[in-house]
Amino acid sequence: YNYHTQKVSSFFSFEKGLIIQKIKKSNNKMWVLVSNQGLFKIDIPTATIEKKYDFYYDNPKDKTLTRDLYIDKNGEVWIATQHGLYILNPVTEEYTRYLHSKSDPFSLTNNSVWQIMEDHQKNVWIGTYSGGLCYVNLDEKIRFNTFTTKETPLNHNLVSSFVEDEKYIW
Repeated sequence: YNYHTQKVSSFFSFEKGLIIQKIKKSNNKMWVLVSNQGLFKIDIPTATIEKKYDFYYDNPKDKTLTRDLYIDKNGEVWIATQHGLYILNPVTEEYTRYLHSKSDPFSLTNNSVWQIMEDHQKNVWIGTYSGGLCYVNLDEKIRFNTFTTKETPLNHNLVSSFVEDEKYIW
């Protein structure tokens, strides 16, 4: 939608039947997470696909279910999946996969990541299927601080969405 002309126009079209889960814009790139297809990096000025990423599929025949897409203040692309959290550096095209580890109290609390949200201080909150809530301060070395029903008044360990107001994250 063009606010100036008040008209809707087509920017880019995927093949019929594909399900777009999330779209994020960073600089002149559009990042599009497409169910069972991958993550597409689209150049906005030319409306062309620059790159398709599907590294988070463990097995090409058994597609990993993706849940969310987020771009942090450093420009890194976070992909929430049922099999962990992936963070892609779009400059080097290297990625890191984060998983739960029983021996590491600062690991991801559960491998099924459902939601990623940035708060007003640019910190990252991660909701998981049954591992509660994780918090990451990007100014520190990546590590996950955990909030679950065992240690906090959190009423359930399934955290699938967030909202923030002036004082709280709900």
